[in-house]
Parts: sequence; C-alpha cells; structure tokens
Amino acid sequence: MVIDIFFAVCLIYGFYLGFKNEPMNKLFKLLPYLLGLLTGIYIGPFFYDKLAEMVGSDGVGLFLITFLICFFLGWSFSKYLAEMFTIGAKKMNIKKPEKVLNGITLAFFFIIIFSGLISFLNKASVISVKEKESSLSLATVESLPVKVKESVARLKPGFKKFFDKSNEVIEKKEPIN
Repeated sequence: MVIDIFFAVCLIYGFYLGFKNEPMNKLFKLLPYLLGLLTGIYIGPFFYDKLAEMVGSDGVGLFLITFLICFFLGWSFSKYLAEMFTIGAKKMNIKKPEKVLNGITLAFFFIIIFSGLISFLNKASVISVKEKESSLSLATVESLPVKVKESVARLKPGFKKFFDKSNEVIEKKEPIN
C-alpha cells in the first residue's frame, strides 16, 4: 500500500511540475529533429540501396541525399503529428495542450525514476513481503525499468546498420585526383 501511495504521489507531482513549469518545452522543440535523425538512420540505408539499384550507381552523395530525404520526411511527419495533437486537444477544449503534454512527460520521467528506485530496493530486500503482497502497482512498477532498457536496446541494430552502410559507402568512394 505504501508503494502505491508513493507511486501516486510521483505521478501527480510529476504532472503538476510539468504542467506548472513546462520544463520540457526545449525538448519538445528538439523532438522533430531527433525523430528526423532517427528516421534518416533507420530508413536511410534501405532507401539508399533501392535508389542505388534504380540509378545504377552509388556513392557518398547519393547516401547523403537519401539520408537528408529520410530526415526531412521524419521531421515533417513529427511536425504534422504535433499539429494534429494540438488541433485535437483544442477540439477537446484543452486550453493549453503543451502544458498537458509537459505534465504527462514529466510524470512519466518521475515514474521511471521511481520504478528504478523500487526495483533497486526490492533487489536489496528492503521491501517487506507483506508490503509486496499488499501493493497493487508493484509488478508494473518493477517491470518498467526492464521495458525501458529493452526499448533502448532495440535502437542499437538500426544505428549499427547505418554505421556499417555509411562505412561501406565511404570505402567504395574513389579518390579524387
């Protein structure tokens, strides 16, 4: 029960701080660029291979062009989604959708930190068996750090593929005389 109370306090306090202070505004302004970069990294090598087959040649210039096209697509799509979120929130009479999004994001970060702390305390055998049995949210809270770690690990193959493909393209490049 104590774990559930602290969980609720972290959730509510995180939302309150995010809604009141809007600390995530700078992050949200960078988000379209980050999503564009991830789109370029993940989809760029695939489009490069297809475009190189169609054109009949490959090179660093073509690789950069496909990366930039994919970056632009990811950037513009994320801007479109943000605009749709704002329009949808205003239709639902949410006066400041940016504040609500800030609150939700900061609450999520607080819950991730709280779940890491709970996971550590559980592994250190600080949480009693009685408290574990009476908690409604312990299973969810304990699994969150593992899920976040797995989500981050899923990004690694895309970065490796992009790195390998860019090295392959650079190594094929003919020297300029």
